[in-house]
Amino acid sequence: MPVGSALPGKENARRRLNGHRANRRKHEMANTRVPRGVPYTTTSLRARYQRWLNRTDEGVTLCKLWREWLAEQVRKYEWDIDPAASKNPTIHGLRGTGILVRRLDGHHIDQIGNDIGMSRQMVERYMRFRDQVEVAAAGRVWLELVKK
Repeated sequence: MPVGSALPGKENARRRLNGHRANRRKHEMANTRVPRGVPYTTTSLRARYQRWLNRTDEGVTLCKLWREWLAEQVRKYEWDIDPAASKNPTIHGLRGTGILVRRLDGHHIDQIGNDIGMSRQMVERYMRFRDQVEVAAAGRVWLELVKK
C-alpha cells in the first residue's frame, strides 16, 4: 500500500477513533499531571494536597489560619461545626472560594467570570452565599442596636 493512502475500513476507523480519544484526554488533562507525567486521579490529587498541607511550611501555616478562621465563624455565626474536629481545609469548594477571593480583591463579576471561565449568572450564584452571610451579619448588628 502506498504511503499516505487510506487504510482499509475498520482499521482506519479504529485509528481515527483512538486518535480522537487521545486528543480529548490530552485536552481534558492538560494542566492536571503529576510530576511523572501521568494524569491525576481523584485519590492521587487528594493525597498530594494532603502531603502539601502536612509537609510544607506554607501548608502548615494555611491549616493554622484556616482553623482560626473556622473557630471565628463558628463563634460569630453559631455554626454547628466542631472546629477541633476539622484539621484542614478540603479541596471541595475551591471554585467558589476563588470567586469570593477575587470579589473581595475588587474584581468585577465579568472579570471573575472571564478568569475562571464561567458565565455571569454562575458567578453571581456562587456569590449568593456571601451576600446571605453579609445580610445576616447586618441584621444581627441591627438587632443588637435595637436591644440597647
